[in-house]
Amino acid sequence: MAVFGGARGLAQAFLRSAAEAKIGVNEAIRQLRAAGLATYRRTDMLADYRQFLGIPEKADKIKYTRLDYRISPDNYTNVMGYQRSKYRYQVNIDTHNPTTDKTFTMKTNVASETQLTRRQIEEAGLDAVKKTVDDYKDDIVKYGVVAAFHQEGEAWD
Repeated sequence: MAVFGGARGLAQAFLRSAAEAKIGVNEAIRQLRAAGLATYRRTDMLADYRQFLGIPEKADKIKYTRLDYRISPDNYTNVMGYQRSKYRYQVNIDTHNPTTDKTFTMKTNVASETQLTRRQIEEAGLDAVKKTVDDYKDDIVKYGVVAAFHQEGEAWD
């Protein structure tokens, strides 16, 4: 169960990055302690790390969800603590700048009080970065939902 906010939220952001980079949990905790961010029990840190390891597996299932279907509740990560809305989705947008020949990944979050279809999530994510993409004259290479979060204790739609 993810808890975002405060010192634990900072530690969880690092643990999520470590899980994505496949850094071992012991090394990640050692780095957190060195940075002074290991502010909660090791047992809880291990649980958070395991949860974050599961996000890429869920993302793989999400990308095969039909565009006109909502994401299955099994593919959501439950979040305890503060979350602005009942549902939150992370969308990655890969862009290519033809001038510099560099590729960049933009990450944006889409918040909603109701479950959205994959198409609605991706369109909202694209709308959020459209101005930046246009300003830099980038080309959108690909985009997709990579994570879905649900507020723990809230009823499902």
